[in-house]
Amino acid sequence: MCSSSWFDLMERPPTIWLSVEHGCPEMSRSLYIIQPPIDLSDYDQMIDSQGFIPLSPVLTLPDKNTFMKHSALLNLGSKIYFFGGVHNHPCLPSSTRPSHLSYQVQVFDTDHPDQGIRILSPMNGPKDSPCVFVADGMIYALGAALRTFNRPGFFERYDPSSDPPLHPSEWVGAKFMDRATVVGRRVYISSFYHIIFNLDTHKWDPLPPQELALRFPYGSIFVNDSVSLYYLQGPGSCKPGVFIDSFRDPVQVVKRGPLTTSTKLAGVDNTLFMNPCLAPGKEQLMADANDLDDNAFFTNSAYYPWRDLFHMGGRFFCYVVTSPLFDHDNYAIRQPNSRGVWIKFFEEVPHTDHNKTKFRSLASFGYKIDSDFSHMSSFIRCSVFGTVPDCKSVITY
Repeated sequence: MCSSSWFDLMERPPTIWLSVEHGCPEMSRSLYIIQPPIDLSDYDQMIDSQGFIPLSPVLTLPDKNTFMKHSALLNLGSKIYFFGGVHNHPCLPSSTRPSHLSYQVQVFDTDHPDQGIRILSPMNGPKDSPCVFVADGMIYALGAALRTFNRPGFFERYDPSSDPPLHPSEWVGAKFMDRATVVGRRVYISSFYHIIFNLDTHKWDPLPPQELALRFPYGSIFVNDSVSLYYLQGPGSCKPGVFIDSFRDPVQVVKRGPLTTSTKLAGVDNTLFMNPCLAPGKEQLMADANDLDDNAFFTNSAYYPWRDLFHMGGRFFCYVVTSPLFDHDNYAIRQPNSRGVWIKFFEEVPHTDHNKTKFRSLASFGYKIDSDFSHMSSFIRCSVFGTVPDCKSVITY
């Protein structure tokens, strides 16, 4: 399961922080830290009979209203920020108003876990189903339209010490927004609309024609070194604003690139959408289900898997998948209080076709979350920290 060459490539072993929304009255959230063993010879001795290393939560939040359901998670430096959530949810008290939890920002410092969750300066506007991203070393937060309260969404730049004002931007947009792709000086955000934010003008660019907008893989990872876009698709990878019909697709990682258009341009045009590598049939398959899911717990969409792909800097990537542990024979829940977590690391290497690349597996690790109650969470958030030779600072996504 593990390649000894993996830690030869790492300057510091990776650390994964996993936030689990349990979706039950007993527990709102749990936060877990995952640190793959440095001595790979110890790995087989640490796993249980099912091939998992048990995990215990670093932090538990029993109050179901401490966070709103589906609040966004983003990390900058050593801090993990929690923003907004979903208003129109039956578990929220009927007295909830946009002036309550929607503005609240909470932070967990991974360098000082003993401090727990702290509340920071609030946001200027409410964030429903928020999309948050980092650009120019600052946090941007965009909320969808608050249909429950008949209010538009609100977009702002967030800095806990000083929140520099943006050009007032309210967006009467779709109900769900979740991911953003930053390419050069433009940010591509999608839900049922395809909107583009210009980091230089701090204004919205004109909407591209629909036939061109649909070519762009919104929510994908843009890597400057390769000037390419990478995205995960398949059951369990669907996030609002990314791939609405991902359950119809096989589990795989796809690359689009290298982009031939300059990514430094901030002009208002559609040249990026017209890039040849975004044309149908031009995608590169980096990894398929056999490369990603060699553990049978995560191969069936009926097991409610959650998947995500993270860039660790340079040519290194991290794939995370979690799922409840089921009985494969009759699909009955075998361990209702347990959830499996599987982590796999890849390096992008040249393909036999010299014009292409592929993912080479470096290491994989299995973990298990046990709780004192039954939960069927399908909403997970994850942050990956690590240091690789091609990127000399801590990489966070």
